[in-house]
Amino acid sequence: MAQYDDPTARYAGPQDPFDDPNQKRSNPLGLVGFILSLTCVLSPIGLILSIFGLFKNPKGFAIAGTVIGLLLTAILGVSAWAIWQATQMSSPAVFANLQVDNSIVEQQVERYQRETGSLPRSLDDVAIPPAIRSDPWGTDYRTESAGQGMWDFVSAGPDRQFGTADDFEVRALMRTGQFDPARAEKANAWDEAGRAGSKPIETMFASFTVMEEARQWIQQNAPNSAVLNPPPGGAQPAPASDPDADPAPDAGN
Repeated sequence: MAQYDDPTARYAGPQDPFDDPNQKRSNPLGLVGFILSLTCVLSPIGLILSIFGLFKNPKGFAIAGTVIGLLLTAILGVSAWAIWQATQMSSPAVFANLQVDNSIVEQQVERYQRETGSLPRSLDDVAIPPAIRSDPWGTDYRTESAGQGMWDFVSAGPDRQFGTADDFEVRALMRTGQFDPARAEKANAWDEAGRAGSKPIETMFASFTVMEEARQWIQQNAPNSAVLNPPPGGAQPAPASDPDADPAPDAGN
């Protein structure tokens, strides 16, 4: 009876009839946070819920959700930063654009040379897609001859002005290796120019448009002559044969 007569003992109040001491407690925040932390996209939300779940018992799922959420959130953040950095770089799109331009211009100029026996005075003399006549910054290419049948076409670069330091010969640049210092220098300059003025995302989508237009043009015009304007006094291109034309009459009849 002494324990009931102890004046320092506190009365805990009536026991809740629904409070079963043998029933396992749950931590909904910790559980939901753990589940969400397993999904890469929703891992930041799972991390937040798991942290709040740490203040309740049991803490098992909350601790696991916090650890996994931290890891996946860090990975998600690094990936987002890498994607954002990629969108700020115009050089990959520029190189892709130049690769298409170089391939088609080389093909059509070589065809022009075979048909006429001479190099074109400019790309205006050659049948090429309209989108290929200008560089990735919208300036028309210029052709130049190095003699002995050697030629190249020149871009004015990001400043859109010929005769400045950022001009470059497209064929010569495309023949360099992927890790060539000259190519790396151009890529850095283009990225700086893109961040300063142009919009790299638009440059990227513009390059896709150029590629698609070039592909469609090649499909439609491949059988035709590559010569728009023959050189003065040069050989005239042979007219394309018409498969639907009537056969020529026999001279012996």
